[in-house]
Parts: sequence; C-alpha cells; structure tokens
Amino acid sequence: MKPRFHGLILSMLAGAYAADAHALTLHDVNKSLLAHPEAQWSARDTGAAATFRGRQDAFGLPAGYTAGLDRDLTAEAPTPPNAPAAIDWRNKDGVNWVSPIKNQGRCGSCVAFASVAAFESTYNIAGQSPGLNFDGSEQDLFGRIGTCDMGSWPSSATQTMRSRGVADEACYPYASGRLGEDQSGGACADAAARSIRLSGSTETGVNGVKAALQRGPVITTFDVYEDFMYYGGGVYRHVSGAVQGGHAVAIVGYDDNGRYWIIKNSWGEDWGEHGFARISYDDDSGVGQDNYGLAFAGPDSYVKLVGPQNYAAVAGAVTLTAAGARDGGFSALPFTVTGKSSHALLSGNLDPRTMQGALDTTGLDDGVYELKVGATTADGRQSRPWYSLVTVANHPQAIDVALSADGWDASQPVQDRVYFMIDVRQQNVPLTAVDILIAKADGTLVKSITLQNPGTRSRFGWRTAMYANGAYSLKAVGRIGGLQAFDSNVLGVKVAN
Repeated sequence: MKPRFHGLILSMLAGAYAADAHALTLHDVNKSLLAHPEAQWSARDTGAAATFRGRQDAFGLPAGYTAGLDRDLTAEAPTPPNAPAAIDWRNKDGVNWVSPIKNQGRCGSCVAFASVAAFESTYNIAGQSPGLNFDGSEQDLFGRIGTCDMGSWPSSATQTMRSRGVADEACYPYASGRLGEDQSGGACADAAARSIRLSGSTETGVNGVKAALQRGPVITTFDVYEDFMYYGGGVYRHVSGAVQGGHAVAIVGYDDNGRYWIIKNSWGEDWGEHGFARISYDDDSGVGQDNYGLAFAGPDSYVKLVGPQNYAAVAGAVTLTAAGARDGGFSALPFTVTGKSSHALLSGNLDPRTMQGALDTTGLDDGVYELKVGATTADGRQSRPWYSLVTVANHPQAIDVALSADGWDASQPVQDRVYFMIDVRQQNVPLTAVDILIAKADGTLVKSITLQNPGTRSRFGWRTAMYANGAYSLKAVGRIGGLQAFDSNVLGVKVAN
C-alpha cells in the first residue's frame, strides 16, 4: 500500500485541535462509559494518559496516514472457511507464542515496536519454539525508518526487515523513549552479522487480515481516541475524546463470538490488560484495515540465556542458565563476557546436560558487559548465539538522582498535566530502573511509576486532574536491579485543578 496523503491537512488540523482542547480526565471517561452501556470496558489511571501530549504524531504514524481508513469496513472482516471462530496466539494449542510487552516511552516509534512485536512472535512460530522470544532491537529498526517527531511508515519497516533484518536488543538498546529524542551511532560493530531477516512480508486489507492471522500476529494501524489511553480492561469501544493520532500495534488474535480483536500495545504492562487490549469489531478506530503479515525461514535449533536476563544487575558468583535446542541436544555451550573494547574478558562453558554454568564477576570492574552464549548441536551444527547485557555492581556506588520540574515553577500551584525531569550523575554503573513515588501530604502512596533503563536523563508526566486538589510529594528512587538503591530529593507539588 502506498503512503496515504488524502486528507493530510484536515488530519493535521484535527491533531492541533485535539492537542489544544480540554484534556479528558478519568472522571470524564467514566461518565461517558455510564452513558454508553454498550461499551463493555473499564477505565483507570495509566501511564499512557500522562506520557503523550496529544500531538498528531505522538504515537508514531505520520500525520494523515489513517485519513483514508473506511470506518464501516472493520466489522466486515471475513473469517476464512474452516478457520476457527477465535484465535489467540498467547494461548494457541495451549502455548504462548507472543513475546513480552515493551514500552515505547515518549518517542513516536510505535511502528518499530509493532513491527518487532510481530517479528518476534512470527520467529517463535516459524521455529516452533515458543520459548525463544528473540529480543529484537526497536532502536536498530527505528533508526533506519523514522524519527521521534515524525514517526515512520509500516511499509518502510517491513522492507527494512526484509533487506537488512533486525539486530538483537543487546546490540542496540532502546533509548529514544527517555526524552523523545532520536539516537544515532549506538549499534554494536557486528550489528549486520547479528541481524535476522524476514523471508517475506504480505500487505493485506480487511478482507485478508483473519487469514493472515492463521499464520501469526500481524502489524496493523488505527486512530487513537483520547479515552483509549485510559483503557483498563474489557472490550474497548470509543465513547469520548478526540482523535489524538495514528498508532501501530500488533494484532495477536480475534474472537468472532465476542466480536473483538486482540492487540499487543507498546505502552508497558501498566496499560490495559497487562499491555494487551480487546477492541470491538464495531469500534471506529480502524483496527484490521491496514495490515502487514510476516514470514521467516525458522531456525533448526536455538539457544537462549534464561538467567541472568537481559539488563539484569549481578554481583559476585552468578549461575548462568540456558534453554533451547529444538532438534536434539547440544555438544558445547561456550560463553564469553565482553567489555566496551569488544575484547573477551572472561570465557567458559555451560554443561550441555544441565544447561548451566558458573560465572565469577569479582574480577571485573563495575559496569555493563555483553554476555554471549554460543551453541553447537549434537550433530555439529552451529546455532545462532544469544546476546544479553548484564550490569556488574560488586561495589557500593555513589549515584546522585535529582528530580526537578520540567518547564514550570514548583513553588506555584499546578493543574492538568505537568512534566518532570530525572537527572542521574553516576559512576561506572548505570541505573537499571527508577521508581517515581507520588504521595499525599500524610505519606499515603497514591501512584508509582517505573522507568526502565533511564540513562542519565529521563522525562515523565503526571496528569494531576485525576487526583484531588491538595499537597503531594514526589520522590525518585534509582535502582541497580535489587542490589542498590538511591533516593532523590523530595519535590513538593500543590495541585489546584
């Protein structure tokens, strides 16, 4: 499908209006839900409601992309003859083929996240290996197809995945979501060799989407209404709020009896049904009309590092645990630990029978390392290596975490949505996460927000209209896994909506 510019100017004006309009509150959404009993879903406070400003390009589709969608077609998606009335790749034949939920953060990178989500699940299916869950790098793909402010096209994503492939997350960790800024030059030196390519992709409209879903999850695009950001569970159907922008997600199933699609979003597990949503066939957002299915030549065998997982923080002696081998067992499982210089600093072997081995980190300087596990099958074939990033923190760190107001005066009362900045001054060990704790004046915790891999600067939003007027205190707690924690200053905020 060619990029659609029909209605571009009208769509841009609509986006500007939505951004300037009165922000929808949780109370507003609940009132609309009571007035629309046909909408069988519930609303709640989610991180998405505070993250996105309502720009037309906030999620990642260029302005005007969804202007050509026919809202009357979605409900008419035909189910192929002999196909089941329902399919859910999270529980297909009793097995979960869908990779874990991720979070795009403040960057308009939804196309990369939707594409990698479909990529990861289709790779599992092609290899008949539901536990593989190759962790694809959204940053690697997104850096080749778009920008945080303008987004990208699904057709560009599928073409890039066919021609160049997608590297692993350890090769190029996602960082654009921290501040909504583009990244460049951060991929590993051997990114091309580590990338996995599609063997093919198929574009389909509403008439072929359910047929494509028989083979695996597909990429789709649709319009996000403001109430969708408050979705907490049930079968979503738009009841209030203006269109906020175009968005891309992965469809992982459908249900003809319940008349809904099942989508995998990229707004973290705090949103929706642990990151997923059911959207009614009768909703007018356009799900299922503009779709892309993917295809792979599946791996004959694979190895995966189960523990420590990617981005884990470790200290001292560590047990490495692997899984894999679709066909037969392994004869060798060598591992190497590599630093910034790309030279192997430690090496060893996992036992092919127990799939475990020992790693002693006490001789390493504190910092981030790449852990590579290779595999030779019993018949002498080489499986694709597995790569993970691990943070070594054997010694106490002196990390300063500062919380500040972003563009407003913290001494004055605030209303609606406000933004905060987290600045981190660190030694050799980066934080793996920051927890933002929002409490009432009496110390009662009212909200906790977690930012993964915050780097040295991150921004987050708080939609104060969802809370009672009064005094609140905010504190950020930086963490190096479960090993060490660092408190920020406490910032007092008076809410007066």
